[in-house]
Amino acid sequence: MKKDCERSFRRKADLERHYSQLHTSAEQKAKFHCDWKKCQRAQDPFHRRDHQRDHYRDYHNEDLIRRGSSSREDEKWWSTRQVNLDWWRCARCLERVKVEEYNYRCPRCKTGCEQERQHYRTQ
Repeated sequence: MKKDCERSFRRKADLERHYSQLHTSAEQKAKFHCDWKKCQRAQDPFHRRDHQRDHYRDYHNEDLIRRGSSSREDEKWWSTRQVNLDWWRCARCLERVKVEEYNYRCPRCKTGCEQERQHYRTQ
């Protein structure tokens, strides 16, 4: 850790993120690759999972609901989403989950697909 860094944080998660982003060498930083093969970010990874999530949502128009949002997405937003009915992306671990094999429960982290997403996917 840099000795001259005097930042303080209320949440442990914020401190850990600060440390991993600013006080860790590039070789040691976590890397999160986009799993869309033709996407530039498949070779140029993100160093934060939340940026990877935003990328899937905003660049690939996936149906990931914004985390911590008190307002629900409206009909217009849902109409712009690219939904593959064969799989859905887990909002927690960001893995693709095959619907036929696992339904709406992520085998990796055991998180379920949000009811709102399931509703729009089955319409």
